[in-house]
Amino acid sequence: MKRLALVAFTFAGLAACDAPSRPSDVTIPGPSFDVIINATTPFSDTVFNPCPPTEDVAISGEVHLVVASVGDALRFHVSWENVKGVGLSTGATYTAKNNEKQEFVFLPPTLTLESQSHFRLVREGSLDDFDLFIVSTVTVPPDTLVIDKVRMECRG
Repeated sequence: MKRLALVAFTFAGLAACDAPSRPSDVTIPGPSFDVIINATTPFSDTVFNPCPPTEDVAISGEVHLVVASVGDALRFHVSWENVKGVGLSTGATYTAKNNEKQEFVFLPPTLTLESQSHFRLVREGSLDDFDLFIVSTVTVPPDTLVIDKVRMECRG
């Protein structure tokens, strides 16, 4: 009799449930941030290719800069995009195979960032390639990007 009462009580308890239980959907909020700067700026310059046959190379591309505040911190994302060049003597095409991307996080009051970027400029054909090193400084405010130094090295 005790078993029958226990079984009846169990079925009554189960019948009282409206629907089978299932985990509820959980929403995890994404990071909270405010974009301060989101800008793409074209750049161009002439650099010297030290690899034989030596020549000046007109390079161009874009710098994409995103600065966002995340709590008390500032997050900088810098990417150099579509970097390419043309030899001014030979007309050879130069292509940067890997676009440079950098990300930094700073806590105020540090609002100046020095960035060092490296590109391998591949010359069409079998001639030597060269490496291009760029040192730049981002300052917020006044929201500036300055290319401080450009250096080239011949790489076989």
